[in-house]
Amino acid sequence: MENEVTRKARCNFHKLIAYGFEKQVGQYIYHTIMMDVFNVEIHVDEEGNLSGKLYDMESGEEYVNHRIKQQTGEFVSKMREAYFEILYDIVSNCYNAQPFIGNQSNRIAVYLKETYGTTPEFLWKKYPGHGVFRNTQNQKWYGIILNIHASKIMNEDKEIEILDVKIKPEQLEELLNKPGYYPAYHMNKKNWITLVLDETLSDEEIKQHLDESFYLSNCKK
Repeated sequence: MENEVTRKARCNFHKLIAYGFEKQVGQYIYHTIMMDVFNVEIHVDEEGNLSGKLYDMESGEEYVNHRIKQQTGEFVSKMREAYFEILYDIVSNCYNAQPFIGNQSNRIAVYLKETYGTTPEFLWKKYPGHGVFRNTQNQKWYGIILNIHASKIMNEDKEIEILDVKIKPEQLEELLNKPGYYPAYHMNKKNWITLVLDETLSDEEIKQHLDESFYLSNCKK
């Protein structure tokens, strides 16, 4: 539930204190009252991960029905909505929006903006996690960060972000024998390759591929 709210956001810890959080060992804690029914306790750990609990003001017992999707009654729906409002207010005031989910993906996006002046274009409503980077001189794509299920390219059950870049065809065989490289996802498999953005590859190695991809996007066929 909380992960949904912070999916594309990074915590600004200085703003937590101004908002009303108290700094404790290894975490920040915020207390408030919701709908005159529940005491709300929100935690933010040192990684910026957000979590929270609701406690009945009369009994002191933890309330969890708002986390159960099958619970759809009027009362629980109101509590769920009110809890989300608290979370969204915290995120809007204490977190910075980011274009992608993963830390490495966002570091790469910063590099591309600083180096080539390009920011991701999110072209598909159906795939809001797919961001295209264009060469501003000719509008050609030179990089695409995509949010996909890992099973699309590997035998794992998780959500990942990947990067498609242009390469020279003669590089393909050697690269595909290395960890972190896969046949191009949804792109020409002779001229593109997929890199996994999960820290398997260093930022420097990824940047080198992006620099080459940008260069190749300038080359006439």
